[in-house]
Amino acid sequence: MILYAAQKGGVGKTLFSVQGCLIAAVHKRAKVLLIDVDPQKNSSSTFCDPEMLAVNTDCYSSLLFTEEPELTPLKGMHGIDVIPGDDGINSFPQDLTNDAFAELIERVAGSKIGDINANDIIADVVDRQLVSFAKNIKQLKKQYDYIFIDTPPSFLGLPLISGLCAATDVVCLVEPNKYSGDVIENFISKVNEIHEKYNDELKFHGFMINRFRGNSNRQKERVQLWMKEYGEHFIGEPIKINSWLEDSTEDGEPVWVNANNANRKAGAYSLLSNFFIVFPELKE
Repeated sequence: MILYAAQKGGVGKTLFSVQGCLIAAVHKRAKVLLIDVDPQKNSSSTFCDPEMLAVNTDCYSSLLFTEEPELTPLKGMHGIDVIPGDDGINSFPQDLTNDAFAELIERVAGSKIGDINANDIIADVVDRQLVSFAKNIKQLKKQYDYIFIDTPPSFLGLPLISGLCAATDVVCLVEPNKYSGDVIENFISKVNEIHEKYNDELKFHGFMINRFRGNSNRQKERVQLWMKEYGEHFIGEPIKINSWLEDSTEDGEPVWVNANNANRKAGAYSLLSNFFIVFPELKE
C-alpha cells in the first residue's frame, strides 16, 4: 500500500501515483487498485472517463471512512481498479494542529492521554473515520498486489493521516524552494510517531526532489543545503521539470511509451529510476 505525500499541489504526487499504477499494472501485469482520497479527483479522472464518474453513485472514497461500506471499485483504463475521490472528503479536518495530531494518534493507539480531552471533531475522526479507513484498506489489500493511495496536498489533514495509518510505504515529494524546507523535520516526526504508535508496517523511504530546475542556482543551493542537513533522508536524483511527463500522466499513458526523443527518454529514465529505487521488484 503505497502513498506519495506532498505539502502543496503541483509537486508531482498524482504523477507518481498514476505512473506507479501503470508500472505495476502494465509492466508487471499486477492487480492494482487506486484509491483517490483527493476531492479534486485528478487521478480518478485519469483512469475513468467523465461519463463513468458522472453516473457513479455507489463507489467513492469517503465511504472508506465508514464502517463496513459496500462498494465495488470502478474498472479503469489498463485494468486498474479505482475508488474515486468525492466532495465528501472536503468535510474532513484538513489542517490539524500539532497538539490535535498528537492526541489523535494517542487515541488511535489506545493510549491514555491524561487530562487532555479531544473535541467532538477529533473524537469523531478517531473513533469512526480514521480507524474505519485503515481497517477497510487492509481488507481491500487481500484482493490486490498493489494499492496506491492519492491524498490531498497537506501534512496534517485527515486524508493524509488516514493514508499513513493504512499504508506500508510512503515517499514525500518536495520541490526545492523555501516553502518545502520548512516541513521536512515536521514530516519526519509525524511519520515516526504514526509508525511507533499505530502502524508498525509503515516504512518511510525518504524525500524525493521533483520539478527541479537545473538552471536555477537558487534551487541548486537549496538542494545542497538539504543534502548537508538531511542527506540520509533523501533518495534518488532530483527530477527535472519535464512537461511531457505530465502530459503522458494526464493521458493515462506509461512514460516509457512514445519516449521517442532525447528529452522524453531522459524524463522517463529519471522518473522510472527514482521509482525503482523504492520498488526494485517492479523493475524486472
